[in-house]
Amino acid sequence: MSDLNATLKMVKEKNEALAFLLTVMLDGGRFYVTGNKAEELFSLVPEIVYFEKIEPPQWKHLKKLSARDVVFVETEAVDLIWDLNQKTGAQIVLLSDKALDPTLVDFRVSERDLRSALLSLGPEWQKISPLQTQFAPMGLPRKPALFLDRDGVVIEFVDYIKEAGQVKLMPGIVNLLKSYHAQGFSVVIVTNQSGLGRGLYDWKNYDEVTLQMQKLLAAEGAFVDLIQKAPYFEQTEIASFMGRRGLRKPRPGMFHSAAETLGLDLSKSLMVGDFATDMMAADLAGVGKAYLLNSNHLERELKKWREWPLLSRSRYGLNLKVIKSFADI
Repeated sequence: MSDLNATLKMVKEKNEALAFLLTVMLDGGRFYVTGNKAEELFSLVPEIVYFEKIEPPQWKHLKKLSARDVVFVETEAVDLIWDLNQKTGAQIVLLSDKALDPTLVDFRVSERDLRSALLSLGPEWQKISPLQTQFAPMGLPRKPALFLDRDGVVIEFVDYIKEAGQVKLMPGIVNLLKSYHAQGFSVVIVTNQSGLGRGLYDWKNYDEVTLQMQKLLAAEGAFVDLIQKAPYFEQTEIASFMGRRGLRKPRPGMFHSAAETLGLDLSKSLMVGDFATDMMAADLAGVGKAYLLNSNHLERELKKWREWPLLSRSRYGLNLKVIKSFADI
């Protein structure tokens, strides 16, 4: 048992609510309250934990919350909590002495126990926060992944492809997928789709191309575990309505998102792409190995790689591996 697990176990034996608050903080979660009691209690420790009060009319904003966040409710009204479940994937905590159907809430705590937990939170957080690197909310990374760019790697490159009839699998891709699945790897596509952000095609076009790719792979007995896409493109007006800039390569967001979703060990994973930005994103994410696939734009991409201001920090460096085919991996 890790030091963190042992510490949390001891805390939980004393106050389960305190252990819950600490795990939310370790996970980087935020606290939201919907009533006066919780607001009063959280106001006892404003210097330790940030919280925000929200009212039912504002619940439409809760779709932005993630599974690491927490919403405290003070009502046993099933209709209201049912509605809340429809609007957020955040954890729901009932502040009450009364039990409620466990399918509606994640945790129940009494006012007394929450007060005690919050008053003890500061000293316990000081002790436990140095162990934060041991915290793995989805479990420790379990397996490596083969990351692949889509256009020019999984399917033949067509500039801003938008029709299913244009989709053709790259030579050797089926054998590559089968081989790495047989070795226990997950297979993940990480694809910039700036054509969406540029307004050159729409989501219907994207979905048709994706479905055709999957059909062609399935016909050969191959598949991918996850497709990560980045529609954002900063140089167009339409892109102002598309967030999550960190997903777009050369930023590493798609890799980290896949790692959280699938429980991946990025350090033991590898990336195959045909653009310098594929290599940069993988490098920033901590992907262990990367391969640049030979293409008709190879020299241009190698020049971009050599001129990358962060090259001196790169794990791949000037010895970036260039491959002529997937058989060279």
